Amino acid sequence: ENKEKIKLFHLPSDSPDLNPDQDLNCDLKTNSNHKPVPKNKEELKNKGQD
Repeated sequence: ENKEKIKLFHLPSDSPDLNPDQDLNCDLKTNSNHKPVPKNKEELKNKGQD
C-alpha cells in the first residue's frame, strides 16, 4: 500500500565516496577503541574535548 513512497538506491558494497558516514564510522571506531571508557560525566566531557 505504500510502495509509491519507497525508493530503493543500489550502491556498490564499498563506496565511501557515496557514503561519507562510512568514513566517519571507521574513524570513530579506530580512534575510540584505544582509549579507556569514561567512568563519570566529567570524564565523558573531557573525552569529547580530546
